[in-house]
Amino acid sequence: GASLVVDSLRVDSRAVLDALATAAATLIAESGVNRLLVTGGETAHALCRGLGVSALRFIDELEPGVALAHAAAGGKSLRWVIKPGGFGSSDAWVAAWHRLRQA
Repeated sequence: GASLVVDSLRVDSRAVLDALATAAATLIAESGVNRLLVTGGETAHALCRGLGVSALRFIDELEPGVALAHAAAGGKSLRWVIKPGGFGSSDAWVAAWHRLRQA
């Protein structure tokens, strides 16, 4: 697990997203992580930017608005579940985790 503390940047949401994307990209690049659960479209976009991902290939819609996708980054094949803020049922993350484990 990892934590990111951004107290001094809290008022600047763009700085927080950039810090989050940089930290996550570093962790993903240096670890065996190949499955990602991402909430928020802006967060997903920032993470794509941080990983150098120019496109996601849509695989399936797990629930209305909740997408399973694939991307290659840094020589790794990554599976993503992206859940924009207002989408998904109360158990969307549980269902997404089970689907990612199968992918």
